Amino acid sequence: LMKFPKYYTWFSNIICGGPYPAVQYRTHTLYSNTIVPYSFSANGSMVGYGKVTENYTDNALGKIEYLYIAKPDKYNILPTSWDLDYLPGTPSTPFLDNGFLSTITIYDKYNHIFKKTSNMPVIELTKTYWAFKVRNGSAGFNFVQVPEYYQMSFYPIQVGKLLTGSTREEIYDNNNAFTTFKEFDYSDKGYIKTEKQTISNGSILSKHYRYSTDFDSFSSWLAELKGKNIINNPLEIVTKKDDKLIDGSFTIYKSHDNIITPNEIYQAETANPSNTPFIAPSGTIPAEYKQKGILEYDATGNMSFSKGTNNISIGYKWGYNQQYTIAECKNATNIEFMFEDFEGNGSIVSNSTTAHTGKGGYNGTVDLQNYFNPTLNGRNYRLSYFKIDGNGKWVNVEENYTGQSITGMLDDIRIYPTDGEIKTYTYEPLVGITSSIDPSGKTTYYNYDNYKRLLNIKDLNGNILKSYNYNYSTVLG
Repeated sequence: LMKFPKYYTWFSNIICGGPYPAVQYRTHTLYSNTIVPYSFSANGSMVGYGKVTENYTDNALGKIEYLYIAKPDKYNILPTSWDLDYLPGTPSTPFLDNGFLSTITIYDKYNHIFKKTSNMPVIELTKTYWAFKVRNGSAGFNFVQVPEYYQMSFYPIQVGKLLTGSTREEIYDNNNAFTTFKEFDYSDKGYIKTEKQTISNGSILSKHYRYSTDFDSFSSWLAELKGKNIINNPLEIVTKKDDKLIDGSFTIYKSHDNIITPNEIYQAETANPSNTPFIAPSGTIPAEYKQKGILEYDATGNMSFSKGTNNISIGYKWGYNQQYTIAECKNATNIEFMFEDFEGNGSIVSNSTTAHTGKGGYNGTVDLQNYFNPTLNGRNYRLSYFKIDGNGKWVNVEENYTGQSITGMLDDIRIYPTDGEIKTYTYEPLVGITSSIDPSGKTTYYNYDNYKRLLNIKDLNGNILKSYNYNYSTVLG
């Protein structure tokens, strides 16, 4: 328990008045329920575990032991010189490092240590606030009455950010230990600033992080990041070996649609470790950094397309209230392909519950040129869709797209560049993916049980490709 129950308290009082001498008495009280409020300092739980063990069978591993810091909260007991030991209802004070994973030890099946990782905690941004608990009442004897008294207890409310200060990793091989030691340094905001790793041969690898607050406001997008308090995303990440650069990245953001999102990605290219300076704080990009990618996002903050150094774009379309990716097309921007799933994510309203995937389909004729230009950007396009054939089965139809009309019981219409590849998906919101169609038109279905757990993965013909069983263990410990 993160807080042991308390059922007893006492307080002293003095009554004086009239011709009688002062009388001091002590009241002892027993309670049927604990008088200390329940504590949930074990990551939201009343019970914290100092040691957790995972045991393996039929495996090269024997077990993994996890050691956590789990110290019961402190009672806010009043000084012995006071006339009260504890005021009921006063919260206990938790230790801020509770829940910290201090050690991971991996054993082989012969109970020999294979790997051990030891972490040391550090608490940053600590602050203490003071609050108090008060109660009043009346007391007295039949010869004198004291109309009212007050009891008060002050207690601290402590806050802080629990972080990892250092990590030691030991790997054992034939009784030889190979040790790696990492130290972490944090900014005044509690964000990782530097990782320093010392390996067995004495070399030092360091990783440095720079945030928007580390830069001068050399651009409007940077000023907007600061203005919107977007200060926890690292813009520059640099890896050094023995204080010389071996890797680095820098991200430029773009302001649009009242939001700001990543736009340009730069990567350091150097044949040998170099003395390349940090980009922060000036924002000057050294010659060693080359543009490696461009990212574009829509007005909701979802990625619409990405482009790498090979100049090949990957476009994305989103559905289900912009929560899930319903299509991705290689070698196309987000406007250079179309997907109509008849699930409310496209332009055509479903008129049938007969569906190849999802819950809706379309029975009738669709004039596709009304929805997608066959000569868009001067490219050639391919059409793929599913329809029910004369045998009542769903079949995939593939043909060149020229703006034609298609007729029948239809679903999953896909138009994409002839030199592109498209993948599409349907979902059950808040549950998971229900189907996927790969570039060749192969369909895979995902079924769930009554508890919304993945049960089966099936092909187009209903054949089970993979099945999952869930069982509760009857063995404890």
